[in-house]
Parts: sequence; structure tokens; C-alpha cells
Amino acid sequence: MNKYIIGLLWVLFFLPAQAADVSEEAMQAQQSDQALCVQQQLTLCIDKCRSREDNHCMQLCKENIKNECRDAGE
Repeated sequence: MNKYIIGLLWVLFFLPAQAADVSEEAMQAQQSDQALCVQQQLTLCIDKCRSREDNHCMQLCKENIKNECRDAGE
């Protein structure tokens, strides 16, 4: 019984460590995807802002796009 409990504790201890271990390549791919997302969406948003001539529009675009692309990449 003790061996079973100890084995279970080992599994529960190491399982989260393995799940949290993300490869460097995966992190770089995610960052690259997010940067591409920001570039594409920001261009569209800024074009809309130029037609409105609103100074706050550009800043809102940058903040919203970064958050949306970050959420999409996670």
C-alpha cells in the first residue's frame, strides 16, 4: 500500500513539471506567430484610423491588437 501511495505521489509531482516544459522552438514559433498577427492586424486598424483622423484611435489600435494576438497565441 505504501509503495502505491509513494508511486502516486511521484507521478503527481512530476506530471505538472513535464506539462509545463515547453520547448524553445515552440516558444519561438508562438512569438513569431504573435508578431505576424500584430503586423497584419495593426496595418488594417491604422488604415481605418487614418480615414478618421483620430489621435486616440492609433493608440487604441496598438493596445487592442497586442492583447488580441497574445490571447490568440496562448
